[in-house]
Amino acid sequence: MQRDHTNESPSVVSSRVKWQKRRIIFMGVLLASLLAVVTWRFYDLQTQQVALQQKSERQSTGIVKMGTGGENDLDGHRGYILDTSGNELAMSVEAPSIYVHPRQVEDPKEAAKIIAETLSLPLDIVEKKLKSKKNFVWLARKTHPRLARALKQAKIPGLGVKMESKRYYPSQALAGQGGLAPRSASL
Repeated sequence: MQRDHTNESPSVVSSRVKWQKRRIIFMGVLLASLLAVVTWRFYDLQTQQVALQQKSERQSTGIVKMGTGGENDLDGHRGYILDTSGNELAMSVEAPSIYVHPRQVEDPKEAAKIIAETLSLPLDIVEKKLKSKKNFVWLARKTHPRLARALKQAKIPGLGVKMESKRYYPSQALAGQGGLAPRSASL
């Protein structure tokens, strides 16, 4: 049912027109503000795109940055496990992991001999890893620091070391990996 507006006074009509204009202005300002926010967000994404693209490339190629790279943030450091007397049963220690960027290795055969001898790995497996088409290959994870030092001194191009957290149990017999033990017949 529609109202008949023909008998309304001019002041009522004028008031209605003012409210309609105000509503139109309000909606225009609201839409302009929304458009400004969306435009700003697009601009923000475009200016950040370079940094995001570099991060994406680093993650997809597997390049490990030493020092303050995002890869180090992913390697969680676990806390200590203590017995009731406060003695350490388990702790995390830093252990070197050795990696290679195969495309950066200048002499794969000579590098494979040095790496295989140092890490006590089969020569054919190391050669295969050094001739890989991948950008990044792990050679040894959480090894002894002596091995990492020896390979650093060899100065093989493309070879690197990343420190990772490793679980260490000072009292191996007391703090094993939890689990179920077989039941004794006497119980």
